[in-house]
Amino acid sequence: MITMRAVAILLLSALALSSAALAESPKDWADCASNEVERSIPGCDKIIARAKDTKANLTIAYSNRGNDYQNKGDHDKAIADYTQSIKLNPSEPGPYRNRGWSHGQKQEYDLAIDDYNQTLKLKPSYPGIYYDLGWTYAAKQDHTRALNFYNRAIELDKTNPNIYNDRGSSLASLGDLDKALADFDKAISLKTTRSAMPIAPGCSPRRTSMTRRSPNMTKPSALSRAFPKDLTTAATR
Repeated sequence: MITMRAVAILLLSALALSSAALAESPKDWADCASNEVERSIPGCDKIIARAKDTKANLTIAYSNRGNDYQNKGDHDKAIADYTQSIKLNPSEPGPYRNRGWSHGQKQEYDLAIDDYNQTLKLKPSYPGIYYDLGWTYAAKQDHTRALNFYNRAIELDKTNPNIYNDRGSSLASLGDLDKALADFDKAISLKTTRSAMPIAPGCSPRRTSMTRRSPNMTKPSALSRAFPKDLTTAATR
């Protein structure tokens, strides 16, 4: 027979464990949101394994870990995590875009395009999405479609030398060498201007690439870390 004292001990033990888990959660989230991959993945692992956070927070944990795996070049694991994030929150455009980029790195271009189109559907103003689509169609050797997306990308960002460089490559592939050379000249001009710009205190120059012409080459991605607004709720999904 269970005595009242035994019940009290069990309740106190459960409370202690719960308090310990809550105390651990902010540290795990700080790790999971870190830009240091070797710190972030274990933090996200703990949050996902506990499965005690809100559905919204778990969405973030999967997405952050997906970013980490993508940065490590492990695109299979990245895609798996982005897929879990999408299942938890299908209305968030970021994981679609990032999953599409990993598909592109695996030369799964049709899957990449599907994800990019879903990103556009959810958020037409998503940064860089037209450039992503242009690059992917170029990788498929569909340079006519690539040009349409590069043109739109340049309308939205006239200062990115990479877009002019890659549009020039597609123009060259289509035989329009004069326009291609004009784009290459523009890319070089913008690249030089960016290199000459003074760097504000505390800032670092943004890395760019001028040679993303082959579908086998890595395209730099713009992945952002996320931290949940509420770490106190442990609602079930």
